Amino acid sequence: MKIDLVYDFLDFFSKGYSVVKYEPLISRLFPTSFTSSAGPSAGLEMLSPDFQSRYPQKSCVVQPCIRYWDLECIGDPTHLSFFQMGALISFERNDRKNLLSQMFDYILDMLQINKSRIFGTYYEDGLVFKSFQFETDFEGRNILLEIGLCKDNIIGVNGADGFVANVVEPFGGYKLELYVDLIGKNGCSNCKPSFCTCDRFLELVTTINYQYLVNKTNHTIKKLENFHFNAVGFGLERLEMLLSKTEKIYSTFQINSVYGSIKYLAFEKAMFITDNQLLTIAEILRPLIFLYNEKVDTELIGSKNRGRRWVLNKFINKLLVNCEFNLDYLEQPYNSVCSIYGKHYELRKDFEGFINWIQCYKINKIVIEYV
Repeated sequence: MKIDLVYDFLDFFSKGYSVVKYEPLISRLFPTSFTSSAGPSAGLEMLSPDFQSRYPQKSCVVQPCIRYWDLECIGDPTHLSFFQMGALISFERNDRKNLLSQMFDYILDMLQINKSRIFGTYYEDGLVFKSFQFETDFEGRNILLEIGLCKDNIIGVNGADGFVANVVEPFGGYKLELYVDLIGKNGCSNCKPSFCTCDRFLELVTTINYQYLVNKTNHTIKKLENFHFNAVGFGLERLEMLLSKTEKIYSTFQINSVYGSIKYLAFEKAMFITDNQLLTIAEILRPLIFLYNEKVDTELIGSKNRGRRWVLNKFINKLLVNCEFNLDYLEQPYNSVCSIYGKHYELRKDFEGFINWIQCYKINKIVIEYV
């Protein structure tokens, strides 16, 4: 199913929200990696003295995101190393329910499915950030009820499954998540969202009530007074997967187009390469092209960027291990990525520069890793 979800999402919510430009993948919010979610960076604006004049109270954005912590999952039906997150952000008091309700209505309208197929999770108890425990999120549970979820479909979860507090983001808070029951999938015994690893439930929407400042150096979590910050978001690719009624996220239009160009190349050049390798190359190309376009090589200098260099090396090594042919053959797939995503993001068709960039990191791998 070919649908421009970036345009559709921003057009739909522009009537009540200010459309803001996406954050660069090198962001001060994620000092040890690359941007991995939409919304939290806006919280930094709220801490600045001139916040009111510089940032809208309610905004919407589609944010390119890098997912690096589970690269080994590439090739399974639902995980990507690069995705686009559609997000609503609000600094208005008591706007938590309103954000989730509006996003929930949008998703239901797009999917045309019964609410009985939607499950929700909220923080019930358990340790967060290794040693902190918070009160049960009764407000979140009630919000899930009020937006129309069946009581039996609302599940209390423990620790990090219901509360965001980690070493990557400076903000933390209660988390609510919505899952879609993929009818026809065989679940495990006592199958519930967040409690098992079977593929019956697809995580789709996440909303976070940011109320805490997380200090990874001192290992502290401090509640922020008069800090009203909520964000709700979902992966556009997962929504497209559901709209297309496909069981594999790689079958969606954007990813399959890149994969198709690589598969045709393999056929044309009579290359012996597995289908999983083709999928991996198609998947890894997208984040690397975005990172190249942000000229990350000129910004990853010094010890403070050690974590980012490590992440970049993981991606480049993954590409090189699976790309058992001349890198110059990737020109058509490279151009496909630029054409598909260039409508909404600033990408330039500079294939020669991209290959030189990859080769530079390949040659200087030891230096990059340890400087």
